[in-house]
Amino acid sequence: MHTFRILLALHGDQAPDDLATELRARGWILSVTRNLADTWTATGVPAPDAVLLAPLSSEPDDPELASLVQRAAESDGPALLVLTDQPARLEAHADQIDDFLAPDDAVDIISRRLRFSIARKRSLVRLRRDTESLRAASTTDYKTGLRNDRYFEERCRIDAARAARDGRCLGLLMIDLDKFRRVNKEFGHPFADQVLGQVGEALLESLRPFDTAARVGGDEFAVLLPDAGLRDVQRIAERLRARIEALSFEQDGRKAQITVTVGAASWDPMSDESFQDTLRGADHALMSAKSNGRNQVVSHQSPHDSEDALEAGHA
Repeated sequence: MHTFRILLALHGDQAPDDLATELRARGWILSVTRNLADTWTATGVPAPDAVLLAPLSSEPDDPELASLVQRAAESDGPALLVLTDQPARLEAHADQIDDFLAPDDAVDIISRRLRFSIARKRSLVRLRRDTESLRAASTTDYKTGLRNDRYFEERCRIDAARAARDGRCLGLLMIDLDKFRRVNKEFGHPFADQVLGQVGEALLESLRPFDTAARVGGDEFAVLLPDAGLRDVQRIAERLRARIEALSFEQDGRKAQITVTVGAASWDPMSDESFQDTLRGADHALMSAKSNGRNQVVSHQSPHDSEDALEAGHA
């Protein structure tokens, strides 16, 4: 008995009606449709493990067929097999179709090809998910759940290129946890890791969904803020600073006060300043804020910044 669910699409006058009976006799869990519209609907959630078009009765450029093929090509879509004696007609969809069967293939052959196509599809899904998990692990800081320095560098290139193309500003925050080494020394590493985790949560909860927050060093964080002029960046930076200052940390009756110092900047691609200049400017602003007493926001301002660029996300 098979545990896979098969959708048998018997389309057209040449549909082999006895195929459903023979497949059920071999233990397949089967449902049947009689047209492409119903077939597409039946491949929704939960999707069958495989769809067998028997035979293909529509034209290759039929929009409903294209939609069905696209759904099958999705990572969680069903395997798609087509019963046809003219596979060349489907050349445009060949990469998305898992297998072609001849109309005179024996049912045992069809059963074997169904099993193989389903197994291959599942293997590809597992491989894709494993690859995505490995990529996420390689670009995530495990102590905070934020992105790591490797991902931040890659994101800088992507967002800077997009900002230059669209003529939109790109905000930057460079953030240091104040006197974090003393917290590490006095309270121990487990407590310090707890602090890092809560700071990471505060950053994520205070930013927009399309912003990027990363831990780029032991007590260093960085944030990319697409489409944010300097005043927007300053407001976000101050909100983050106040949010983290309000966090409560306690161990064995002892409380730890955590604050951050922030260097803020916004790159205007229409100015003469390069993105790397602005990045260095944000870092210099951070150093200045630390020299001036910490727990504050200091901004880098390009000499070419205009009032409009300060207020809006563009020059």
